[in-house]
Amino acid sequence: MRVRGASPWILMSPPESAMTAPARPRLLAHLDAAVRDYPLTLLAAPSGYDKTTLLSAWAPRSTAHTAWLTLTAHDDMDEEHLLTGIWSALLQLDGIALSSSGSAPSADAWQRLIAVVDDLGAPVTLVIDDAHHAGATLTPRVLHTLIARTDGRVRIIAAGAPVLLTWFAGAVASRRATALSAGDLAVTVEEVMAEYAHWDADITEAEASALIASSSGWPIAARLHRLTAHAQDSHGATSGQLFPEPEHAALLTDYIADHVLGRLPPALAEFVLSATTCSLLTPALAHALTGEADSERFLEECIAHGLFLTRYRDAEGNALFRWNEEFATRCRDILARSNGVRRRALETLAARWLAPHSPAEAITHALRAGADDVAVDIIRTMWLRVITESGARQLNAQCLRLSPELRNHPELLVIRAACLNLLDDATGATLLHAQATATGGSDPNFVATEAFAALFLTDDPTVLASAADRARTVMTHASSDPSLNAYRVFLLGWVELRLRRDPPSAVRLLQSAVLEADAAARPILARRARGNLAFALSYGGRLEHARRLLDDVDDAADHAEDWFHYDGGIALFARGFVDYWQGRTGDARAAFRALLAQGGHDASYAALARVYTALSAAEDGNPDEWEAARAQLDGISAQRVHGLPWPTYRAIADARLLSASGDHERALAMLATITDMDDVPLVSVIAAEVLRNAGRSAEAIRVLARISPQARRVSLVASSGYLTSALIAHEQGDATQSRRLFERALDAAIPEGILQPFTKRDARYRALLADHAAAGTAHGAFIAARITAFDAAAPDGAAVGLPLSAREREIFGYLCTTMTAEEIAQALFVSVNTIRTHQRAIYRKLGVANRREAIRFRT
Repeated sequence: MRVRGASPWILMSPPESAMTAPARPRLLAHLDAAVRDYPLTLLAAPSGYDKTTLLSAWAPRSTAHTAWLTLTAHDDMDEEHLLTGIWSALLQLDGIALSSSGSAPSADAWQRLIAVVDDLGAPVTLVIDDAHHAGATLTPRVLHTLIARTDGRVRIIAAGAPVLLTWFAGAVASRRATALSAGDLAVTVEEVMAEYAHWDADITEAEASALIASSSGWPIAARLHRLTAHAQDSHGATSGQLFPEPEHAALLTDYIADHVLGRLPPALAEFVLSATTCSLLTPALAHALTGEADSERFLEECIAHGLFLTRYRDAEGNALFRWNEEFATRCRDILARSNGVRRRALETLAARWLAPHSPAEAITHALRAGADDVAVDIIRTMWLRVITESGARQLNAQCLRLSPELRNHPELLVIRAACLNLLDDATGATLLHAQATATGGSDPNFVATEAFAALFLTDDPTVLASAADRARTVMTHASSDPSLNAYRVFLLGWVELRLRRDPPSAVRLLQSAVLEADAAARPILARRARGNLAFALSYGGRLEHARRLLDDVDDAADHAEDWFHYDGGIALFARGFVDYWQGRTGDARAAFRALLAQGGHDASYAALARVYTALSAAEDGNPDEWEAARAQLDGISAQRVHGLPWPTYRAIADARLLSASGDHERALAMLATITDMDDVPLVSVIAAEVLRNAGRSAEAIRVLARISPQARRVSLVASSGYLTSALIAHEQGDATQSRRLFERALDAAIPEGILQPFTKRDARYRALLADHAAAGTAHGAFIAARITAFDAAAPDGAAVGLPLSAREREIFGYLCTTMTAEEIAQALFVSVNTIRTHQRAIYRKLGVANRREAIRFRT
């Protein structure tokens, strides 16, 4: 039916949808609530979000009379035309007698329109589909005037492009309108599964989730996927691609070309075709790709048009944009079929622009362009950065996409060997390395690349040391980009740390890598370098420095990355290591548990966490924990890997647990299996303690004597080694030597907050504390605290003077030293009178007359 006066470019009935998909109850209910609670409801989303389909399903079930108006593109849309369209739509309502039906609006359009509404005598909902075609005419003033002048008897649903949200932002903010945007209209897992069931197709919840993730919930993409996602190949397998069939991918490409890009202003459509070359881009990259100086404005315009583009902000507040990958892929296809030369040129441009910023992505673009020579140049220059930043898997795959001649070049073979070793394929890495060295010869580029690749390819300390020396020589004589130099410095420090031949050198290299990574704005490298530096500092006994550094390191950031195979959990282990040695046993165990929960192979930092979990359990005296810790030792490699003596670590942990349980014979047998103890100073000091506990004091002294002078300067080694020597001297009655050695142990420990060696539960250690306190020490407060802690931890009845309160036991610890009452008061931040009061109470409870008798009574 054509109404007299209606415009020929306005449609006044809901479309007949060819779709027979099931209704979406969630959205139907949402619309019901929106129309009930708000006079104006907006459906604002890009094409393909089923706005019209939803309204077509909702209108027949609405309890109110529903008029329908579809706008089409027209250059002459004005308020008169819009009001004529609304008037015409209202006249289409069936079963309602309208006295004004024979006349169309003219100069008094508003008055005639209100008269139509008055004739209805009942509430009505007006649907305006493709409302964005009204342009500037569709202002809040027009619609809200209609609502106000009809006393709310007209409810309006305006559906169209996302620009509606901009036009009506004030109305939504003031709650005079509500909006359903693309996020609301996106399909859910339940809706995808319901549609598949409707068509007797199968899809799992996991597959539906993956589909939504890959399509951002775009209904048109999800619907097209249903046509092909379960198409089986000749073997009956299911494709995991979003659009595996070329003809169905072409459907989506055509849809985007005609219904998305085709409806954009030409300049913006051309911008999109160039800008979608890269899925992730900054305004600067967009400018390079499109030539548009004001690229950020164009990108914001894309968002305003509802294109599949998301804006992010970096830490400095700069804009970063990401295209939906499926949309970007289809745009690339559109450009490729219309202008392949331009498409390849854009990919090559992107590769060159991205190479210094994101080399792995740059290589992908070069390969897309078919520019293998550009890809090879980027790989040869940037490979070390790529694999250090966890791109080994991707880099290896990219090398394999090159032509056979290029991918079998010696330099690329050795790069692939490094990748494979990072991916735990040592056999493949060895074969590729052998093939490369057989053909690489003395070519300077190959020699330089192989020198650093070799650092990944051997576990033999001698060979690794030789490779490190060659790499250092190459770096000394080769000039390079400073930002790339940071990766070489880091790798040398990383290797020196594992070789343990010159720990100070490893620390210096890693410190340099941190500084260079920060200066070059390489956050991943900076994180790697800081984690390794924290580990190097902590193992070097510089616990306080390591602890401060760890405050800036994310413990779990490397989890599940390629580099996790080598360095996964290094910062978390270093944190647990520092806590262990500084006596925070609970925190240490929590860190080690978290590291073990992350996983890791038997030569990873998780394995080292097993070692220190065992050492920690040995200190606690709990037999249940001993057995649990021993069981975990099976997760430690029985082979030396990457220069680390895993068999030695495993054996010393086992020996310490056996010693704690009193099984000294088996503990000594386990020590006998260690052949490289002299190379690992911390192992030597633990072994000396096991030997002392077993009554082998002379052997313990010999083990300690073999520690190098350089290693003895490390606080951890010095504090533990000197304490064991002091205990042995004390047991042998050499008071002078005992005092001298114990004071050295304290001198090494206290500046670094080391506490673990001084938490022993041995009565002979308590006697050493008492004698050292009485003889005088520069560390009286520390000794007093240790005496107090020992007595507080003693089992009921084991300590004389049990009636003492916690505060009295603390003060008694100080009384055991040579500190005066004034010095004790100062240390405890109390008055001298308070100390005197507690002192008298202590004497009374112990039944003694003076300080000397009290000390003798308690010891």
